[in-house]
Amino acid sequence: MSNEEIILKILTEIQTDINQLKTDSAQMKTDINQLKATSATKYDLNEIKEDIKYIKIGNVENKLIFDALLHNSEVHKSEIDKINIEMSKVSALVKKMKHDLYTVEAITGQNFADIALIKQISDSK
Repeated sequence: MSNEEIILKILTEIQTDINQLKTDSAQMKTDINQLKATSATKYDLNEIKEDIKYIKIGNVENKLIFDALLHNSEVHKSEIDKINIEMSKVSALVKKMKHDLYTVEAITGQNFADIALIKQISDSK
């Protein structure tokens, strides 16, 4: 083998090694980008976990508010039912008073008629 052939062979091997280094370098860049993406994804997951934590806290607060509103609603319904019962009693009492008033008016009317009759009888004597 001549020196030229040996140098050519060495140069070919060097060229092959350089090409392999380029390929390895490109692969490393790809791996680094994937790691960066994975790190960003982990950051995003942590952020999402934090958001979920606050959403859960908000849900607990909302449930407490809802429970308080439900209780107030039940109390108000009870009070309205009580008022309705009282209104029914008052309505019945007013109805009875009207009936009694009509009875008094009828009796008073009859008394006026009797007085008028007595006056007529006493005037005729």
